[in-house]
Order: sequence, then structure tokens, then C-alpha cells
Amino acid sequence: MKSLSDETLSHVAKFLRAMGEPTRLKILRALHDGELTVSEIIARTQATQSNVSKHLTILTMMGILASRKEGTSTYYKIADPNITGICDTVCRSIAEKIRQERSTLNNIRKGVTL
Repeated sequence: MKSLSDETLSHVAKFLRAMGEPTRLKILRALHDGELTVSEIIARTQATQSNVSKHLTILTMMGILASRKEGTSTYYKIADPNITGICDTVCRSIAEKIRQERSTLNNIRKGVTL
């Protein structure tokens, strides 16, 4: 990051903002193991068709997702495998932090001090 220009950092921030929305993260989670149709994404995210379509458009415009048409279906996939790694790393880190906070709270409730 130290060698990136301000302009590049602005693009990085825009990219990360595109992923920083719960429905978009659900879409990325659904696509983690491979491409899916819009209908399959809707089923896995439990979001409405219009909501999913809106978020798919944003993620595709940002280059996070790629799509292809096959007959009447459109298939989406994560465009760059590094995106999956980034999401996995961040999610694992946050999940661990939440686990530690819960453990600390449980210990406080039990009267144990650290």
C-alpha cells in the first residue's frame, strides 16, 4: 500500500465499498464455489430478484463478478480468485474477533476477570 498513488487508493476504496454491503457479501458467499444462475443466487441469498439484480450489476461493473449468457440464463462467477481469498481472510478475522469478545463477555458474566 505504501507505494500506491492517491488515485490508486481511491480506486481501491471504491472497490472495497462495492463489496461492503451485506447483500453483496451474500452474493459473493453464494458464488464462492463456482458460477450460478440469477435464480440460484436469489434462492441462496433469500433476496428479491430486483435487489439481487441491482447488486449483480454493481459487482459486475466493478469487475468483481463476470457473467455469461447461456440460452435464457445468465451465469455469474467471481471474476478474480483473489477476491475469494480477501473475503475469506477478512471474514475469518472478524469471526475470530467476535468469538473472543463473546468469550470475554461470558467470562465477565461468570465473574471471572482477565
